[in-house]
Amino acid sequence: MGVHDDDDEVPTRPTDIRQKSDVRVVCVELTSFRGVPGNIEVSFEGSRGPTSTLIFGENGSGKSSIVDAIEWACQARIGRAPVGAAPGSPNAVNLYSSLGRATVEAVLTSGIHLRRRTDGDGVRGDPVPECFWRVPMSLKRADILTFLSTVPSSRGKVFLDHTLESHPSEQAVANQQHFLHEAVLDAKRDTRRIAGVLATELSQDAPKSFDQIQALIAEHIYKGLPAELWDRVRIPREYEQHLRDIRSAQDRVAALIAQVNATHKRETRSLSTRVRATHQILGDVSDWLTRAFHDVTQAEHVSHIEATFGQSSDISIDIWVYFDTGARGTPQQVFSEGYQDLIALLYFLAVMRAAGERGQARVLILDDVLQSVDAEIRVALMYFIAEEFKEWQLFITVHDRLWRNQLRDVFQRVEHPLADIEIRGWKFSEGPRISTSISADPALPLWKALEGEDPHTVCGVAGRVLEQVSDRLSWTIPISVQRKRGDAYTLYDLWPGSLKELKRTSAGGTVMEIDKFIHLRNMAGAHYNEWAGNVPWSDVERFAWAVCDLVSKVFCGTCNGWIERRARHTYSCRCGHTTIGPVSY
Repeated sequence: MGVHDDDDEVPTRPTDIRQKSDVRVVCVELTSFRGVPGNIEVSFEGSRGPTSTLIFGENGSGKSSIVDAIEWACQARIGRAPVGAAPGSPNAVNLYSSLGRATVEAVLTSGIHLRRRTDGDGVRGDPVPECFWRVPMSLKRADILTFLSTVPSSRGKVFLDHTLESHPSEQAVANQQHFLHEAVLDAKRDTRRIAGVLATELSQDAPKSFDQIQALIAEHIYKGLPAELWDRVRIPREYEQHLRDIRSAQDRVAALIAQVNATHKRETRSLSTRVRATHQILGDVSDWLTRAFHDVTQAEHVSHIEATFGQSSDISIDIWVYFDTGARGTPQQVFSEGYQDLIALLYFLAVMRAAGERGQARVLILDDVLQSVDAEIRVALMYFIAEEFKEWQLFITVHDRLWRNQLRDVFQRVEHPLADIEIRGWKFSEGPRISTSISADPALPLWKALEGEDPHTVCGVAGRVLEQVSDRLSWTIPISVQRKRGDAYTLYDLWPGSLKELKRTSAGGTVMEIDKFIHLRNMAGAHYNEWAGNVPWSDVERFAWAVCDLVSKVFCGTCNGWIERRARHTYSCRCGHTTIGPVSY
C-alpha cells in the first residue's frame, strides 16, 4: 500500500457493524519517532501469531513510544490529538535525530501496511482502516485521572473528539479551521501594522482595533465627512498606498472569516453524525459496568451502576452508583479515589468492548493505567481484564518489576498468551535497548544459566525454577500443604507434596532425580558455604537437567499452560499436548 494524504477519500462507512474483527498488529517500525532517534522494529509474534504483549521499562525508557507508534499508525492520533494539528498537540519527531522527520509503519494481520510520516511539510499517511474508526484504542493514566473530574455534560467529548466513526476528512476540516484562524490573526496583524505606519505619518497614536482604524481614516483622511461622500475627497498622494494596503488587508480578513464560518457549518453537520454514531456505542454499558465492578471488588452492597450517554446534553456521560438500601450518588460522592479510578477505568473498558462488538479491531493499549488503581484490587482487576479480553490483543506497559511478575502470573493462570518485551536502558542519543522474549517457558532462565557453567548460579536458578513449578503444581494438581502462619510457603514446604503426587506417574523418574540432588539448592545456590565450592559440576548438571526435564513434563509450550488433574495420577494441559499418566510398579 502506498502513502496517501490523510484526507484522501475512502468509502462511506456503515454506522453499526455487528461482525467482530480479527485484525491484530504483527509488528511496528519506528524511525526518529518520539523517544527513538534511530530505527527500531518491534515484533509481537508468538507461537500462534500476534499476541498480547507486556512492555516493561523504567519511567522515561521509551515504552510509551512503542505504543504511541502503534496508535499513530492505526488511528492517526497519539492520545487524544492528531499529530501537529494544533499548538500543544503531540510532537512525533525525535529531538536528537538529524532527519527532521518521523516515520512509523505497522503491519496488520489483514496484510495492510499502515505508514505515517511527519516533517516540515506536515503529516501524511495511509487512510485509517475501517476497523479502527470507532473509539480510541489506547487508555492512558491521564484519561483515568481526569475523566470523573470533567463535568458530566462534557465527558462524552473525550470519545467524540477521538471517535473515528465519521469520514477521515473531518480531521482535515479541523486542521483547516486551525490554519484559517491563524491566517485571520495574521491578516489582522498586517492591517494594524499598515494602519500604524499611516498613524505615524499623521502624527497620531497607532490604532489597536478595526474601529480605531476606521476612526483614524474617517477623522484624519476624510476630515469627518460622511462615508457616502468619501469618493469626492482628493486624498494626498503620500497616503494613497497606505489606504489601498489597509483595504486589501481588511478584505482578506473578511474572506478568511467567511471561510471559517463555512468550515464551522461543515463541522456542525459532521458533529451531529458523530454524536449519533457515538450513541450506538455508548448507548448502554451499565450492565457490563456493574458486572465488572462486582467481579473486581466483591462489593455486593452496590446494587448497580448506571451510565447514560446524552441525557443532560448531546455529549454528556452521567454515572450513578445505586446501593442495596435504595440510596444513590455519583462516584465522587460515595467512593474513595481508588474506587473512582476503578469506575473510570471500567467505563473506558466497557466502551472499548462495545466498539469491539461492532467491528472495531479488538486491539487495546493500557499505558501504565493500572498504577492508578488501589493495590488491593489491582490483581483482581487484571484477572478480570485478562479473562474478559482473552480474544483481544492487549498491549500493557508497566514500570514496576513486581507488578510485571504479577501480570505474567495472571496471564499464565488464565491461559492468555503473553509476549514479554523489556527495555533495558534508554539514552537520549541512542533511544531504548529492547529485549524480547515470546516464550513463557519457566526453564528458560535455567538453560541460560547452564551456558555460564557457574555451579552456584545454576543451583540458585534451578532452585527458583523448581520453587515456581512446585508453587504452580500446588494448586493445579493440587497437592496437600501444611498450613502455617502467613502462608508464605517455600520450596521445602511445597516439594514433598509434588514429589508424592508425581512419583507414581511417567514423571516419577524425573522427580526422584531432582529429590536426589535437591540439597544443592541450599548448599551451593542459596547460602555461602566454603566447602560448597568443591561440589561436582556433574551433580550440578544432573540437578539442573532434571529440573528442566520436569518443566517440560508439567508446562506446555504450545498453550503456555500447566498440567491439571484429569484422573487419578493422570494430568494434562488444556490443549492436550503435554500429558503425564500413571505408572504401575
